[in-house]
Amino acid sequence: MFKIARWLHIYLSTTALAIVLFFSVTGFTLNHASWFSDGAENGVDEYMLPTDIGEALSDPSAFPTALITEFLQQEYGLHHPRSIDHDLELGEVSLDYPLPAGYAFVSIIVPESRIEIEYQSGNLWVLMNDLHKGRHTGAAWSAFIDFSALIMTLLAVAGILILFQLKKYRNWGLALTIIGILTPLIWYLAFVPAY
Repeated sequence: MFKIARWLHIYLSTTALAIVLFFSVTGFTLNHASWFSDGAENGVDEYMLPTDIGEALSDPSAFPTALITEFLQQEYGLHHPRSIDHDLELGEVSLDYPLPAGYAFVSIIVPESRIEIEYQSGNLWVLMNDLHKGRHTGAAWSAFIDFSALIMTLLAVAGILILFQLKKYRNWGLALTIIGILTPLIWYLAFVPAY
């Protein structure tokens, strides 16, 4: 068991280095988000509406949701709109896409065969904070967060197992482990407002 713990600790430490640094640094930047929030970029891009989508939108009997969302995903990388609104009498379709560190709002103006994409994207720190939280990042990134949590848990457990093997450091190590467990609990009880 100790050999496996050592092996896990060595190789998980090297594998998880970037993960631990990422979640540590972004934990700090999340705690001080106002320090890192400057530099958002806003804009509006315009494109021509493909003929096949324009023709599909001219048919009032069926709204081509799949055709529109697949086109926007393939051409502009926009996945899973939060909402789709359409008023075909006015000739307008709008799709709202929440994104990490921003948003994209797509307006399709059917009579003019035009697509407008209004967007906002935050700076690198805002993006990293949203990645830390898993905010508007999709299922694949959510799975990566779960994977990261598993790796860090295994790393910590392997470290504790190694500590039990080292008689010379065991008492101090266990004392520090207990302090490490109690400190956030005491800090919370003493300083965090609660009802």
